[in-house]
Amino acid sequence: MTERQREKRNRIIRIAAIVSTILVVAAAVVLALLGHQLLGVYSISALLAVYGISRVIFRDQRVWFAARAWWFDTLVYFLLAAAIFVLAPYINVP
Repeated sequence: MTERQREKRNRIIRIAAIVSTILVVAAAVVLALLGHQLLGVYSISALLAVYGISRVIFRDQRVWFAARAWWFDTLVYFLLAAAIFVLAPYINVP
């Protein structure tokens, strides 16, 4: 893969990640406003899990959601997703 093709692929990945983040966060807010807070929190957890999977697939350091080594990013995403998923039922919003 040439450098130009790699940059184009990374640009597409960045745009897809930004758009998916905006859509999922907006959906979580709408779900929370409609009284389905648990589903909103689960959607955020699922988004983090998808980011973890994406980081395993796209190990290039120049992908926008990369902070350190790919294994560290993946570990953080999966730990956050698991923690949010496990703690979500304890939401006590009137």
